[in-house]
Amino acid sequence: MKQVQLLQEIFTDPLALCRDYPELNEYAIDPNFVKKANEIRNDISKFEQYANDEDIRMFTAVAMKKRQMEKMNPQEREAAIKREQEMRERMLREEDEERDRKRRAEKERKEREEREKAEKEANSRTPEQNQALAIKEKANAFFAKKQFNEALPLYDEALALDPYNITYLNNKAACYVELGDLEKAREISHLAVETGREHRADYGLIARALTRIGNTYLKEEEYEKAIEYFKRSLLDKRDGATLNLQKKAEKLLEEKKAKEYYSVELSTKAKEEGNEFYKKNNYPEAVKCYTEAVRRQPDNYVNYSNRAVCYIKLMAPSEALKDAEKCIELNPNFAKGYLRKGQAHALMKENQKALEAYDLGLKLDPNNAEIKASIQKVMGQINSGMDDESVKRNISRDPELQRILSDPVMRQVLDDMKSDPSSIQHHMKNPQIKANIEKLIAAGVISTR
Repeated sequence: MKQVQLLQEIFTDPLALCRDYPELNEYAIDPNFVKKANEIRNDISKFEQYANDEDIRMFTAVAMKKRQMEKMNPQEREAAIKREQEMRERMLREEDEERDRKRRAEKERKEREEREKAEKEANSRTPEQNQALAIKEKANAFFAKKQFNEALPLYDEALALDPYNITYLNNKAACYVELGDLEKAREISHLAVETGREHRADYGLIARALTRIGNTYLKEEEYEKAIEYFKRSLLDKRDGATLNLQKKAEKLLEEKKAKEYYSVELSTKAKEEGNEFYKKNNYPEAVKCYTEAVRRQPDNYVNYSNRAVCYIKLMAPSEALKDAEKCIELNPNFAKGYLRKGQAHALMKENQKALEAYDLGLKLDPNNAEIKASIQKVMGQINSGMDDESVKRNISRDPELQRILSDPVMRQVLDDMKSDPSSIQHHMKNPQIKANIEKLIAAGVISTR
């Protein structure tokens, strides 16, 4: 019975609770939640209809817990908080213990499998193979001391005793890499791959030989060949280190190509062609030209600004924002970069961010007519109001707005303004509150209509 009474109590004014409790703030601006909550508010029996709704369940759990805590005296509240903390700590301990148990079991399983595998291999080896392994250990000791010329003949001895074990070929190739003879290292690694394929060697050993071939090409800056062998290696065995080497080679190849492609003269030509298309309102072709200008001269901030304005004309704000931010990164003192950034935000109805960008642009160029006109356009959009989805998206993307809305002082200010709109004049006297209110107005949270 108490639970039913408490349920009726929290649905008496669910939106007020959403504003009061920071954990529930986001529900107050969610049109779908508001609709469902108001239905329950008007007819509590409809709670059963939405009992499995995730938002309603979360709201109910948090609100009931908060209300129960508020009804307790200080001693009861302290005891409840302590119980909850103890339960949380116990659950964490149990989770840690279960993870440790699973890790130990997995470690024991792997060790057991390795022992069984080693025993099986030892039982299947010939005396010559055992002798080869002993020689390999001596060679490895020389390798560890960087005495590669001393290690090489020992690996040859091991190969003479066990010619199809490509581990010894891999080790020989590693010596030649360290000695700087990359061609010889490749030759031996290719032999390791051929021998391994013919005699069905472990895929991991074949992959290691292919990776070493790729590495030799990487050292010689033959990036395309290096990538080819890293990919072949990954087909035999998916290895994180080899994958990282492939990514490294791909990045270096990209940088090499970009460097070879760089040309101020051709960049300027592409930009001028883009300008002509822009004048004719042919924005897709202008984007192609400006993209070529960017590729030819990626450190020229103007190219990004030009492409950004085309993206804005094409209603592609995300791409425009990336170019505007790159333009600003290359030249923080270029006012048009902030203009483009503001226009991109305005297109996404992120008015508060647009105004911030325009303000930075005006500081650099106080007489910029285009920025001033853009500010007026945004203010008109703010004054005409914003749809609920845009407001919700603004809040979800902006941590600053989330902080303002969860601030107890600002929640009280918003409640005051709701009950008495004229109270805004009093609150605007406080510079910090004024700045917060202006951000909320720009974001559409507070309507000026």
